[in-house]
Amino acid sequence: MPAMARVRAARLGDCRQIVAFDPVAAGDVARRRQIKRAIEERGCLVACVDKQVVGYAIVDRRFYERPFLWLLVVAPELRRHGVARRLFEAVAEKVRGETLFSSTNQSNKLMRRIFKRWGFKPAGKILGLDPGDPELVYVKHWT
Repeated sequence: MPAMARVRAARLGDCRQIVAFDPVAAGDVARRRQIKRAIEERGCLVACVDKQVVGYAIVDRRFYERPFLWLLVVAPELRRHGVARRLFEAVAEKVRGETLFSSTNQSNKLMRRIFKRWGFKPAGKILGLDPGDPELVYVKHWT
């Protein structure tokens, strides 16, 4: 069992480590640009274990000026070790109890289970982004 992940604001120097474990970023220039922009805008958090970046989350207010969790990615070898939970808790602290939105493809059963576990509720569906795989929108209210 690895040590508890520590979450901090991402720095531009973290990009190389993020790309090393995010398979989409490794092959997609647009994803790398999104990560860089999020870091520059202070909307990217990273989880570190022993100074190694092992996960990241991107949250901003481009969704109807509401906090939206765009990405949460954890290195495969550290999944199921609480890294995603630590990132989610840091995002929750960052938005300070505001209503938080996120989404995932209908085909992503793992993320749908995680949203349910974290108290997100279904909020809608977007058709046409990925043909044949609707985007399901979720909302998290704090009470």
